[in-house]
Amino acid sequence: MGPSNVAVTSVETFESGTDLLVRCKELRPDSGGPGQFRGGIGQRIEIQNRSAWPAVAACFGNPTAFPAAGYLGGRPGALRELRIEDKPVHPKGRHVLYPGEQVLLPGQALTLLDAGAGGFGNPLTRQLERVVADVREGYVSPEAARRDYGVEVETSRWVGRRLAADL
Repeated sequence: MGPSNVAVTSVETFESGTDLLVRCKELRPDSGGPGQFRGGIGQRIEIQNRSAWPAVAACFGNPTAFPAAGYLGGRPGALRELRIEDKPVHPKGRHVLYPGEQVLLPGQALTLLDAGAGGFGNPLTRQLERVVADVREGYVSPEAARRDYGVEVETSRWVGRRLAADL
């Protein structure tokens, strides 16, 4: 089982079948493409090699080079990123034994920042209440709400207001 398997498998099942520890599995804020209908959110998954020997991680490149496109004014989703000990890992190519493989040494952690989906429609037309809800749920940061949706969110009261259209 590789890191991408944990995206669709329960942590308990993944860990029991490997010598890997899932240190973090959470949604990745600001990964869904801005749009009237925001693109789906990617995940941040951090996996540590808890064995006494190196583990091999197979890396696949497409979502790292080509983001999910937005449609009808929607913007693309975030690209996938891979890191070992917070250092970027090239998503493809000859690294160790076979093309696309990286070695994860004992104790090291691999972080997968999964891609997000593209948005649909103009982000400035997203309903104000939906932008506020996205910020409250952690799908969109307050900075991205302002930058991408033209909405200032007051997080102390969970209210939003539209900013001037010239942002």
